[in-house]
Amino acid sequence: MAYRQSPADRLRGLSITLLLHVCAGGALLVGWSFAAAPPPLRAPLTVIDLAAPASPPQPEQETPKDAPEPVEQQDPVPPVPQRIEVPQAAIALAPSLPAARPVDAPQPRPAQAEAAAPKAIEAPPAVTVSSNAPDSWEGRVLARLASRKRYPATARARREQGVAWVRITMDRRGRVLAVALAQVSGSSALDREALALPHRADPLPEPPKERGGETLDLVVPVEFMLPR
Repeated sequence: MAYRQSPADRLRGLSITLLLHVCAGGALLVGWSFAAAPPPLRAPLTVIDLAAPASPPQPEQETPKDAPEPVEQQDPVPPVPQRIEVPQAAIALAPSLPAARPVDAPQPRPAQAEAAAPKAIEAPPAVTVSSNAPDSWEGRVLARLASRKRYPATARARREQGVAWVRITMDRRGRVLAVALAQVSGSSALDREALALPHRADPLPEPPKERGGETLDLVVPVEFMLPR
């Protein structure tokens, strides 16, 4: 039994065929228009490389070769000195030198007594009175001092003796103004007593009118003697 197409089927097939032709024609037109249009002009492209300049190639580090092991040095063997035979005739004895004469060493100078003894205190010229002065103003001064004199106990225990000379400065009324040592006795205890004695005996006898000046200096001895 043969198949008969209906009019609707024919119309549908014709429509499909026509649609395919239209699509194919449109595609050809579009392709032709794209092929005919010239390509747009473009400005040349400049490329700037902002990357940091490449660092110069580093030299290859040489791998240090293994240092040769130090060779242990052996101490050199000292040469054995050869014995040289010297003939007896070649040995000469040194001539004997004369004995040196002893040189006398210089004898040290004895210390001068003046250097050992203290210097007297410089002052205006004063009247010096001896211990055996006659009955005068000076004698009365010595008697006054002798009546007030004391023997230090320490000096007596040590049996110290001596004579200390003191310089006494007084006014016209016999008042003691100053006392100084003119010569030491050799004992500090006796010297201290000699300096204290004029102040203890103050006032001293007034000087006579013939002795001028407002003040007078008198150098007197102060004896310290122990009985035997």
